[in-house]
Amino acid sequence: MWWSFTTMTTVGYGDHAPTTGLGRMIAVGLMLSGIALLGVVTANIATWFIARFEKDDVEERRQTQAIEALTEEVRALRAEVAALSGAGLPGAVGTRWRGSRHGGAVGGMAAR
Repeated sequence: MWWSFTTMTTVGYGDHAPTTGLGRMIAVGLMLSGIALLGVVTANIATWFIARFEKDDVEERRQTQAIEALTEEVRALRAEVAALSGAGLPGAVGTRWRGSRHGGAVGGMAAR
């Protein structure tokens, strides 16, 4: 039994080891307490990481929803512009802007 606990906790067989039954029971209790303490510390670190990633996920979801809302608004505005362009506004040619109002060339320069 002593060998299994010392091997499991990797304390090994040093120069000083308990020889009595009571000493070995106390040592085993300390070994198990060390394992429990290490488990609690590891669990707290893992919980902190999970909470941090969860917070980042919530922020990312909020940003994604904002982007989706803006995309929908841009679609609606494009549809409105297309409807207004097709309604016969002065200077409107089709549904897309093509060149300048002065001479029809891009940038206002006449073709040579």
